[in-house]
Amino acid sequence: TAVPRAMAKRLRAMAPYIVAGQGRFLDCGCGAGAYVTAVADWFRLETHGVEHDLQKVEQAWAKRGLRDRVVQGDLQALEGADDTWDYALLNEVLEHVPDDRAALAEVYRVLKPGGMLFI
Repeated sequence: TAVPRAMAKRLRAMAPYIVAGQGRFLDCGCGAGAYVTAVADWFRLETHGVEHDLQKVEQAWAKRGLRDRVVQGDLQALEGADDTWDYALLNEVLEHVPDDRAALAEVYRVLKPGGMLFI
């Protein structure tokens, strides 16, 4: 889904719900970090990603600016404090998670009250 046309479609769908320049965005299951970069560029947000697959994380780390913004992790047990993120994205991810309810509960935990989840 990280091809230009598909990304643009998804970013346009999110646009009405994002306040540009304000907030933190977490891409859950970020792969090699394409949306981490695209969301930062489109909406001027602080963006980060978490990915389970180490090979994809290493691909992200090879890209400029993503070394400190993409981490390896488990969506069912996210690191970090409650109420941390203004926005979260689960793009083509839930079908790959062993327990989608646990993953959704974790994303809910780290979203700020009133935060927006894009699935």
